[in-house]
Amino acid sequence: MGAPDFLCIGAQKAGTTWLFKNMNRHPQTWKPFIKEIHYFDSLENPRALRLWQGHHRAKLEEQLESAVRREKPALAAICRKLIAGDPEILSESWYSLVFEAKPRGKVAGDYTPRYSTLPDDGVERIKRFAPEAKIIYLIREPVSRAVSQWRMRAQKMVDLPDAERAIEAYTRAFIENRMYVGGDYREFVPRWMRLFGRDRILFLPFGDIRTRPGEVLAAVERFLGVAERAEYPLAEERFNGSKRVEAPAYLIRHLEADLRPHREFLADAFGVDFYRRC
Repeated sequence: MGAPDFLCIGAQKAGTTWLFKNMNRHPQTWKPFIKEIHYFDSLENPRALRLWQGHHRAKLEEQLESAVRREKPALAAICRKLIAGDPEILSESWYSLVFEAKPRGKVAGDYTPRYSTLPDDGVERIKRFAPEAKIIYLIREPVSRAVSQWRMRAQKMVDLPDAERAIEAYTRAFIENRMYVGGDYREFVPRWMRLFGRDRILFLPFGDIRTRPGEVLAAVERFLGVAERAEYPLAEERFNGSKRVEAPAYLIRHLEADLRPHREFLADAFGVDFYRRC
């Protein structure tokens, strides 16, 4: 049965795309057809399951077309198999099939930030499916992470005819529905440590990506048991950066108050130095 060797579980807006792009340059790693597979979280949400099934089908069809054009028959065969619908996209056997395509001697991961927010039974399901998997958890200071998440959506509204009203409505919903749940470290971190064990999880502070990117990548390589590289060509690159859309003051005040316990948790659990580097 195919399974990921590791999972990068987030947090959202904490550098998972940067890590994905950099680690895919490593000769001992292999990437599935897409960064975020969303298998385990889609099991919790039937509507999201349907959306991701359509999204993955479209991505696979793009890859198939590219593989045929570049005369890569092995890749084309994998794409056809994953598109065929037997097994159904995002079923357990389909997810296993994704990782069965991994070449011998390489490690492969699933980079899906939503996994960090899974409830107990969701994390237990991962443990049952991939009991030997290692976990990478990128930690970003809770308020700045939430603002970055808010900005990602708000920037898409700036050119709307009634942009100000649309952004205001979105901001109110963001607060009322606690759409920034990805930063609830006080709840999520102990759950993952309890079910996987501290030695199976690599926690990385987001700020180190900017100040010491090479050291971050070397730490990931050691953790995964692959060779450390002498150079990291993409280490200084930035991916998925949001345009500067100013967050309203009342949003910042709300986040600072609501997320204070999570800031305190990070400092207590990992130390003040780690927290300051988030």
